[in-house]
Amino acid sequence: MNVSLLTCFSLFSFFPFSPRRLLFSPYVCYICYFAVFTADSAEVDAAFTIEASKGRVKLAKPLDSAQRNHYRLVVKAEDDSDPPKFDVAEVNIIVGTGQGVRLFPQRFYEVTVSENQLAPLLLLDLNSTDELAHRTPHYSIVGSDYSGLFRVEPDTGRLMVMRSLDRESRDLYTLKVKAEPSEHRRVGKRDTSSSFSSRSSTRDIAQNHHLAFDETLVMVRVADENDNSPIFDNRGKPVVAAVPLEASFGFQVAKVTARDADEGVNSAIRYEILSRGDDASSKFYVDPISGVIRSMVSFSMDGGKLFSFDVKATDKEGSDSGNSAVTNVFVYVLPETKMVLFVTNTEPISVEKKSKEVMDYLSKVTGFEVKMAKLEPHREGEYLDSQSTDIFLYAINPDSNDIVDTDMLLDVFRQNSQAIVENLDQLKIRRIQGVVVQEKISQMGVTEVAIIALSSVIFLGTVLAIALLCSTCKER
Repeated sequence: MNVSLLTCFSLFSFFPFSPRRLLFSPYVCYICYFAVFTADSAEVDAAFTIEASKGRVKLAKPLDSAQRNHYRLVVKAEDDSDPPKFDVAEVNIIVGTGQGVRLFPQRFYEVTVSENQLAPLLLLDLNSTDELAHRTPHYSIVGSDYSGLFRVEPDTGRLMVMRSLDRESRDLYTLKVKAEPSEHRRVGKRDTSSSFSSRSSTRDIAQNHHLAFDETLVMVRVADENDNSPIFDNRGKPVVAAVPLEASFGFQVAKVTARDADEGVNSAIRYEILSRGDDASSKFYVDPISGVIRSMVSFSMDGGKLFSFDVKATDKEGSDSGNSAVTNVFVYVLPETKMVLFVTNTEPISVEKKSKEVMDYLSKVTGFEVKMAKLEPHREGEYLDSQSTDIFLYAINPDSNDIVDTDMLLDVFRQNSQAIVENLDQLKIRRIQGVVVQEKISQMGVTEVAIIALSSVIFLGTVLAIALLCSTCKER
């Protein structure tokens, strides 16, 4: 139907940017406020005029809905200040027949579908109305269909997903679907796809899409399934750690960390030590949430021993239905004579705060994984210096996962001693050395020496008694 209505409307000076919709017909005129006019094509220029001073937009010629039923205008409002202040907005003018226009039942749809579903799968029946011409509309996806992942049936508006979805690859898709009379539909697509996070709200996404009168936006969110197992950071290698002889209940031995690509409860990991026939698993405890492994006993009589056990990580908060992974843990009991000693002129609390940074630097310099077995106030014989610190270190060879020989580690430290002292100047390193038996004895207090001496006497006495007993038995 030809529309020859000459109409006009006034515009306010300033307004927020947002799409506006107008309907022209012989009977009604729905208007919105705007100002200075800028057209997007020569055809629109010829169809409309505007009074620059009053902001009244008028039809310049009759409009024919059969030839074109939608006009897009960009409108600008500007004052006469220096520099001028302005604002812009978009006007969508729909040419109807007097019976209304075709609109989707909703302007925005949000659909949630679980990943790994069998495809093709029906997501949504758009079922648009046809108030414009009472003709069967043609449905199409405007812009990207994500390489054929989505398809809309042209005659029915049924939106389908054609392949199984994977949330870990992508968790949100936005699709713009258009419904128009078959004879008016345009050939080709314009790419209007955008990337949004699944945390983006419907409002945020909608504000980034311009929708024509015969378009709707469909947001497809991909729900998570527990289809991934935890993966330990050590990626198949065993966790190697060491404890000093003095370690007792609660000593932090190591920390295991596993990650899960799922989300929510499906990625909530719980840790546990698997029980075995030996006593190694009973000597240690792992925090189910943090993965920190601590000792449950003392190791004063276990010097040189190696303990091994397995730690299991299970998602879904440790549920029986959760996925799991297992890693091996090896713990060496090292005497101080198997460690390298850093003596610093910095108090222990300050060293502890910088311990991670220090270990990372030493690992980078040596090529080994340097770890701290313990730190304590520096001791010289009976004198305890609380303003200085003894740092006992060991290292793991990343290629073999073995404890690095003490002499080899000490040589590497000494070769790089100048760089270590300069780069760790905040520690005020006094010396780097090994711990020999004689020095360890010299550092013992009177009580410790007395205990060792008494133990030696008891041991020798026991051996002598056993020898005499055996001799007596032979004589009989």
